Order: sequence, then structure tokens, then C-alpha cells
Amino acid sequence: MKLGQPEWLSYLSTDANSGSPDAEMVRLGYKDTTMVWYRGCWRRLQKYFAARGAEEFSLEVAMAWVEEACGFFAKEQAGHRHQRPA
Repeated sequence: MKLGQPEWLSYLSTDANSGSPDAEMVRLGYKDTTMVWYRGCWRRLQKYFAARGAEEFSLEVAMAWVEEACGFFAKEQAGHRHQRPA
């Protein structure tokens, strides 16, 4: 999978002609603040992949980015990861 568009988004689209992650997320009711966060997050992920010479999506590289960006797995192992209340 090329990094231009997240693969999961193609599964959400009911309109094969939309072709735009933003259009689909707006259709699904995402707020502007979420869209800003999503775009920034995706740009950071793309830069991380590019810095490692990855041209296609790799779960291994993505999980390394998650750990480097927020220490998710270290927090989880230390018992410091908390779930937000519903």
C-alpha cells in the first residue's frame, strides 16, 4: 500500500467515486478538529516512513512510529496506559 491514502479508508467508502479521505470523513460526520488532527498525524507518519526509506505501508514500521511518538508499548508494559471513560 502506498502511503498517499490509508488503506482502511477504502473499506469505509460507499461512494467509489469520492476518492478523497477528507470527503469520506466529512460524510461520516468527523468534526473539523478531528480532521486537523488526522491530517497532522498522517503527515507525521508519512515523514517517519520516508525517513526510513519505506515506500509502502509496513505494520512493523507503523508500530515503531507509535512507540516512538508516544511510548504506547512502554506505558502499557508499565501499567500506565489508561482508557478514557466512555
